[in-house]
This record gives sequence, structure tokens and C-alpha cells, in this order.
Amino acid sequence: MGMTWAREQKERLKSAKRHLKVDFKVHVSKQSNIPDHCRAYALSDPKDKDYQMTCPHDHLENCDRCELLASVLADIHDALEKMSNRNVSRDVIEELTFIEGQAMQNILAWKAHLLRHSCAVLSIMKAVIGKLKSLLPQLKSVFYRQDNAGCYHCGATIVGAIFESRCYGVSVKRLDFSDPQGGKGPSDRKAASLKSHMRVYLNQESNIETSREMGDAIQSSGGVPGVDVTLCSSSQNQKPSLNVNIAGVSLISNIEYNDGGLRVWKACGIGPGKCIRLSELNTPQVLQVPDLVKCDGERMPYAHFIKVKSRPQPRAAANSQRCSDTEEEPVGDTSTVPLFSCPEEGCVKTYQRFSSLQHHLDLGKHERALENETFLDRAVLAYADRLQEQFCGIPQIQARKRLNLTSHPCLPMGWALKSGHVRRTRFTEKQKDYLTSKFRIGETTGQKADTASVARSMMTARDSNGNRLFTSSEFLTGQKVSSFFSRLASKRTLKNQNVEDEEAFSELRSEILQEVSLSHPICYDSYYICELIADSKLSKFAIQMLQNICEHFDIPTTDIKVKRKAPYIERLITFGKKCTCQGKL
Repeated sequence: MGMTWAREQKERLKSAKRHLKVDFKVHVSKQSNIPDHCRAYALSDPKDKDYQMTCPHDHLENCDRCELLASVLADIHDALEKMSNRNVSRDVIEELTFIEGQAMQNILAWKAHLLRHSCAVLSIMKAVIGKLKSLLPQLKSVFYRQDNAGCYHCGATIVGAIFESRCYGVSVKRLDFSDPQGGKGPSDRKAASLKSHMRVYLNQESNIETSREMGDAIQSSGGVPGVDVTLCSSSQNQKPSLNVNIAGVSLISNIEYNDGGLRVWKACGIGPGKCIRLSELNTPQVLQVPDLVKCDGERMPYAHFIKVKSRPQPRAAANSQRCSDTEEEPVGDTSTVPLFSCPEEGCVKTYQRFSSLQHHLDLGKHERALENETFLDRAVLAYADRLQEQFCGIPQIQARKRLNLTSHPCLPMGWALKSGHVRRTRFTEKQKDYLTSKFRIGETTGQKADTASVARSMMTARDSNGNRLFTSSEFLTGQKVSSFFSRLASKRTLKNQNVEDEEAFSELRSEILQEVSLSHPICYDSYYICELIADSKLSKFAIQMLQNICEHFDIPTTDIKVKRKAPYIERLITFGKKCTCQGKL
């Protein structure tokens, strides 16, 4: 293994990366004999038949482009195992093993991804149905398409959709969640239009400092097509007591509502789905979903939908056929080269107008084609052409035994499903001590360490004897280091807050003691008791006067049975010693 071998592996990795970015999405299909390409096989749960689809074919074939990724990863792993026989230090092997494991995990997760606050959310969903019902009285059923955030993807939202639709006599048919990080495209495009509209409003010497002004900016100049503005806040008085626990709710992607229950899937259309009865979830019979509190009434009482143009008639020109999707473009010179191409990977649609491209991204369908045909694809197409030229009664033979074309194991069923088992291990004492010392150094010097740098430094950290401090299994990623630092910072903030609270309580205690304690001078009516005590002149008062003075200062005298001045004077002298002036004498 030398530089030549390293350059070869880099080229193979680049080729595999190009395949995943461009052609892999085109290769994936509903049914395929290749396990890497078969969507039903990749998204079926091998442990649950309700989320499993039986393929009518065998998965005995291989894709040379997909096998390239598996082979190059296996070659790199084998090379690391052979390094121990080449006089390479154990420290270097530990570092490379950790890096190789993390990289392989990320690459395989990317490949699988290519294939596959709830109370406020309930109020918003209810408000949307109410708005649609007021605009479309004939509305009978709705379908939800939602983001994959936690406030949407929870049991309360899934079950609460049933109760909110009953308020307006509308039935919810389905609720589908987008793929992680895959449902933001339409929202981002609409947000860009809103920002541009608000920028025009600002250029007209108007201000946008409050939510009300933001609503006015969106509605200015006729508003934005397809956008309805409602200025409101969530209700603080009533909250639905809906606490629904659905097992594996984070793995559910599609929900179909029927009478008295739900049918859920992990992947759309894969398997018969699992039926969940509402009685099993202990849901209440009636649930009052809170309404949004509108701040300024109805701002946009009229319908504001996007007009969908009719599909164009088929045209003879191939270029026009390729450049038209669901919108019509003016027929011009057929030699004009389209300027705008679809940014979706694998889509070959091109357009002469930007508005047509925008319409295609919002409502159109992508037309995918291979950018680079593999040798296997060319062979299959050539073979199909030969079969179409002439037909002969040759019996078809189906392979029943897998050919050992590769030494890599076949992908297991459900390899593209989201994993529900996350391995969580506690930090060891060495890891805690090392990270805590790094955190304290940053707090002391003011130069806080970068989490990625700390993760890299763990690979080379050594103890006092010069031995490696951590093994490859104890290395941490930058994300885990960041989480540990966040917990330390929160504990430090809580500790500082406790110290500040204690100081505040101490100051308050001192102020209260100063208010209730005796302060010079001690006065009764027009007499200075401190001076009378110092000059020994209390004896000039009568017994009744001494009793009144003691009663005024809450000095107990009920135990005095004799009618003499001496007991009362002793009590007053003892009381006077508590004055602040006595410390100065």
C-alpha cells in the first residue's frame, strides 16, 4: 500500500459519491432484483409483518456501481487490519479505526436516507380546517402533509387531528410526514417570496417592527398568491388534556384514518400496515381543542388560492414536449436553447422561462433519467433491442441460486429503515475528567476550546507515563463533546444562580434584622430612655409610668407580683443594653 493505492481508493470513492448523488435515485424502483435498488425490500421491517411487503422476485442480482461503494469500504477496512503487521504504531491504528468507523456509518446512513409543540399545532390545524370550511362549504375531507419536527410527529397531533376535524364536520383521510430534512423546499421557496414582498414594503418607507406590521407588509400590493395571513396567539386558558403514547411513533411515516382506528406504515405502501384502535390508546370520547385567539379579527376574508393551469396539449416538437410540464410556455423558435434547468438531482426538465421552472418545482413532476449509464444498463438495453427485432420460442430460465459474484454479504431486509435502537453508553471517568479539565481551562483563560478540536485531541491524549489515554472505542465525536460542555455550562449557571440567590437572601435578612432591632435613640413619648438609663434616672418615674414604658416596648411584666420600682427598672436596663449606643460606651 502506497500513494498509488491511496490515489486509486480516492478515485473509487469519488466515483461512488457521484453515483449516490446522481444516478442512485434513478436506479431505485418499487420492485427490483437488486437489493440496493428494491424499495419494498429496503423499507420492509424484517421483525414485523405488518410493516413488511413480500417481493414476488428474488434479490439475486448486483449493481456494479453500488458494489463499488461496498468494495472500496471493505478494502479500506482490510488495509487497516493489515497495518498491524507493517510496524505501524498502535496509536495511529486506533485513530484511523475510529475515523474509518465514523465515516462508514455516515456514508451508509446517507445512502439509506436517499432511499427513504403539539397543543399549539392542534390549534393551528383546527384553524386551517375552519378557514377552508368557510371558503369551501362543500369540503368533506382533508389530507395532511406535515413536517417531521417533534411538535408534529407525536401521538397528540396524530390522534388530535380526529377531534379537531369533528368540530367542522370534516373527516381526515390521511396524515403523511415528509422525510427528515426533506419537507422544507416548498416552505423555503414561499418564504423567499414573502421576504421579497416585505423588502418592497420597506422600500416604500414603511416599517416592520411588530407582527401586525409584518401582516400588513405581506398583504400589501395585493398580497402573495397562495398565502393567507392571520394574526393570532395561542389560547392560555384552556389546554387539551391529550397524552397519547404510540409505540414507535418516531418511526411512523404514514397514517390512514378509518372508523375507530388508525392504520400506520413505516414506509408508504410497504406492507399491509398496522391497525391501531383508538380504544387501545385510552383516548377520551370528547376533546375540546382550543381555538387560536385572533388579535385583529378577519384580515383576509376572501379566498386566495393559486390558480392551477390546465395541462397543455401534446405538441409535435420534441423540444416543446420536453420543456412543458403542467404549464404552457409560448411556442417560439424551436432552436431556442432552454435557459433554466430543474435543480433536482436526476431531473432532466428544462425551461425557457423562470416562471415555468417555479411552477414545475411547486406542482410539477420530476422526469428522471440516468446521467451515466452503467455497463449493466447498456447490456440490458442492447439485449432488449435484440429481442424486439425477432422473437423465438426460447424458454426463460430463472436463477434460483445466488452467484458468488462478490465476496460482500447481501444487504439485509429493511436496511434503509430508520433505526429505532440508538446505542447510548455512559461516559467513563477518564472521559469526564478530561472534558471537564478542558472546559475549566477555557473558562479560566477565556479561550474556550472548539468541540471538534477537543474530539481530535482525545485521539492523541496521553497520561503522565506517556501512554495513550483513550482507546478507539472511547473516542468521542464533536457533537457528544458539545453536549457534555452544554451540560457543564448549565450546571455552572445554576450554581452561580444559587450563589446569587443566597447573597440576595442574606442582604434581605440583614435589612429585616436592622428594621426589627433596636436603634439609637430609644424614645418613649418625650423621654430618651438611653440617657435615663446611663444617668440612672429611671427611679424618678412612678410604678404606673414604668409599667406603661415596659408595655410599649413589649417587655413582659406579668411575672412581677410586688409593687416596687426595682423589678421594672431592671427589665428596662436589660432591654436598653440591646441598643446600638451601648457598644460605643
